[in-house]
Amino acid sequence: MSHNIEYESLRQEILEDRQREFNILSLSLTTVAALIGFSFSTMPREPFMFLTPLPILTVALFQLKNVLYSSLTKAVHIRIVIESQDPSLNWEQCINDYRDMLRSKARRGFPLFQISAHMMVLIVMGVSCIVMALYFSDRQYQPLSLAVLFAWVLFSVYINRKIQYAVSGKYEREVEKKWAKIWAKRQRANRAKVLPNGSEVLSNGSEA
Repeated sequence: MSHNIEYESLRQEILEDRQREFNILSLSLTTVAALIGFSFSTMPREPFMFLTPLPILTVALFQLKNVLYSSLTKAVHIRIVIESQDPSLNWEQCINDYRDMLRSKARRGFPLFQISAHMMVLIVMGVSCIVMALYFSDRQYQPLSLAVLFAWVLFSVYINRKIQYAVSGKYEREVEKKWAKIWAKRQRANRAKVLPNGSEVLSNGSEA
């Protein structure tokens, strides 16, 4: 695969990741809204019905985190493997430089990087579901609702730290170091397949 083909393929995958984020958000919000509506329609109201959206919200937040990390990993591969060898291809490098500029401004007091708005919506919806369950719970079940609320807060903090680690640039710098070593090792292995007379060794061991 030529660099141009691989470059276009990976760039397309990054764009598709953005569409995946939208699909995850849309599906989760629609499902959660339906479950909340159904919970309000039951008479008498079952408080723990309001907790049924939590597994969906949990999976959605994990998926959004994974999509972000996947996109950043692809961007690192483009910069290290493709753009470093072809000066005419520099989209991801320019984008990375621009992100570094924004991060430097954020360190001077501009909170430009924080958990994304749509992820915050999912977290707030989870808190709302637990509060409604707590409101409609009998006194004997309220401690359980409070325990679920505490667990959700801990999970939200975990997700927020993961997202902050990604958008701060630390994840990309870590992957860049590992990817550079992997790519250098791969190049050495490829050069080792070339015989002294300049011919190449085929995968079956015969000389080209």
